[in-house]
Amino acid sequence: MQEKIDFNLRAYAKKYWFQLSLVAIVLYVLGSKDLSFQFNINDPAMENSTEHPEKAQHHKNKAKDLITANRKNPEIAKSEAGIFSKIPFIGSGNNSRHKSELPKIDESIVHSYIKRFAHVAISERKKYGVPSSIIVANALFHSYAGKRDISLSGNNHFAINCTNDWNGARGTYAGNCYRHYENAWTSFRDHSLFVTSGSYSKLRQLSSTDYKGWAKELEKAGFSEFGDLEDNLIDLIEKYELHQLDFQ
Repeated sequence: MQEKIDFNLRAYAKKYWFQLSLVAIVLYVLGSKDLSFQFNINDPAMENSTEHPEKAQHHKNKAKDLITANRKNPEIAKSEAGIFSKIPFIGSGNNSRHKSELPKIDESIVHSYIKRFAHVAISERKKYGVPSSIIVANALFHSYAGKRDISLSGNNHFAINCTNDWNGARGTYAGNCYRHYENAWTSFRDHSLFVTSGSYSKLRQLSSTDYKGWAKELEKAGFSEFGDLEDNLIDLIEKYELHQLDFQ
């Protein structure tokens, strides 16, 4: 009797493996941030069962046929894509953010970069109200102190992407389109305009000395391709005492 129940359970699992798998994934994701799972059709427990060899092989073949059919079925494929796109680091570009290469840059280069653009940041703050500390930290972080390819080739110090309203020069790096500028100063000016207009216009309500508020809102608005923008900007500002520029 027990063997018959076990056989029926195995048959049910083979027949509805895809649906059961999806349910298991969803439940796992809801209960944990980490996703780690494996599917093994040739389960040792199955192979060691007392089921007749020919009958067992028949069920295995049916399971393989079902897998093939599911993969070819557009509706199922669409369903799979919809579920996996909501799982962090799987099919979601927004969550697959890489890290800045700034920590690999020599400190002497970083200090030279800050000294070079400090006066530009002060001027931009006075004209547009963006904290000078945020301007320098944002440029430092996204351009790798001026050593990133988009900065060297396109004078883009803030990794600002091409947008529908951008009619200027552009360049493609790692599959992404970035704005190109004639010089570094033009990049700094476009950054000031970019973060004080359109969907970023509400940031103008913040104080020009509130670097923590600006850092938080820039991350919330999705400004950066890198993760943890708020923490990175604040760390840079406090490490190099860039907040002093906000009062000059």
